[in-house]
Amino acid sequence: MKITAVRHGETEGNVLQITQSHAPGKLTRNGIEQAKNISLLLQDERFDVAYSSDLKRAFDTALIIMEKHANVELVRTPLLRERSLGLLDGRSYESVPSEFYNAADIDIRPPEGESLRDVRERLINLLN
Repeated sequence: MKITAVRHGETEGNVLQITQSHAPGKLTRNGIEQAKNISLLLQDERFDVAYSSDLKRAFDTALIIMEKHANVELVRTPLLRERSLGLLDGRSYESVPSEFYNAADIDIRPPEGESLRDVRERLINLLN
């Protein structure tokens, strides 16, 4: 099995350096261009199915990429969402304590958010 993973294009939140986690996010013009460029890079790839996070920024990116693959099913799923930062969502990058980005401790969970272990379990469920 071959898996091709693509991150969503640049969003307004990325430009403002604001955490978005489960917020929908809106692609910037640059983000749309990034998706178009990836679409060109992947236009000759063969896909059996495509999966996207159900968040607007990711799904909008996937729609642009998959324009070159009109006959491929595009499945929208919350299992591919970014890690939820819970109560820390919507804050500036620099205001989020670094311990929540420490990959060495996959069990640390932001208040009302997800640990990296939680995210791993979501991804395993999707792959299974």
